[in-house]
Amino acid sequence: MSEGLAIRPLDLAQVETLIDWAREEGWSPGLKDGACFLAADPHGFFGAFAKDQLIGGIAAVRYGPRFGFIGLLIVHPEFRGGRAGPELAQAAIGHLGERIIGEDGVLAKEKHYHHIYGFETAHRQLRYLGKAGSLQSGPIAPLEAATELVDARKLPAGVLNAFDGLYFPGPRAAFLRQWIHAQGHQAIGCLQGHPVKTLVGYGVIRSTPLGHKIGPLFAKNQAIARAILAKLVEGLAPGDPVIWDIPAPNGLAVRLAKDAGMEVVFETARMYKNGAVSIRPETVYGITSFELG
Repeated sequence: MSEGLAIRPLDLAQVETLIDWAREEGWSPGLKDGACFLAADPHGFFGAFAKDQLIGGIAAVRYGPRFGFIGLLIVHPEFRGGRAGPELAQAAIGHLGERIIGEDGVLAKEKHYHHIYGFETAHRQLRYLGKAGSLQSGPIAPLEAATELVDARKLPAGVLNAFDGLYFPGPRAAFLRQWIHAQGHQAIGCLQGHPVKTLVGYGVIRSTPLGHKIGPLFAKNQAIARAILAKLVEGLAPGDPVIWDIPAPNGLAVRLAKDAGMEVVFETARMYKNGAVSIRPETVYGITSFELG
């Protein structure tokens, strides 16, 4: 470790500071993301300190024994170009150990993450930006009989966690509990079947300084995803901006975004270290966040 630079775990107030810095950089974390992020792994956030001053930080969230995710790497502009960034990255990788490690890297750093840290690119992630009105008014394909859209907060936690596990490569029950109940977050589930109803999709929308962000959006098919989308934006004004992060391999999700007049405004490389996950990106209609996977 460089002389005068210390890497230490972060508390909630310090995680909130990182999130504030991210907003200043034009990123779009949600207004209540701090407590949700820390619930994912209370020991998974690290800061770089110079003479006890926080100058940078990173998330290295453990989702069980086999998967982890690195994100929220940010160094205050006054201290960039030094050792803070590399030492934070090494601390994060060390914290996650032999787990498969995911990250969403900016394209300009893709080769760097590969050559320096051993990450391999899996696919692109696309951030779409559009207006709520287009998602409210677009065509919705007919759904099966006995389909019901419900408040996902009222679903049994075990049901939601089990469905989430079909589309996310690690357990995250504590995070989901915070995520769907946070102030300003709305969570919609889709049930199908009679007399026994089965969860076939769910999605969350939350407020950010740049608009309302969808994530995650997990669904058995495009029609279910489209119905959940329409319900999530139902209470928004037509001109309200909506942000939606989609794995590029999911052509059906990309088609929904394009049909709603949304445009790509940002792109990342989803990369993995220590192996690859079994979740197929073409089945994911919306990732949770670039910060936590």
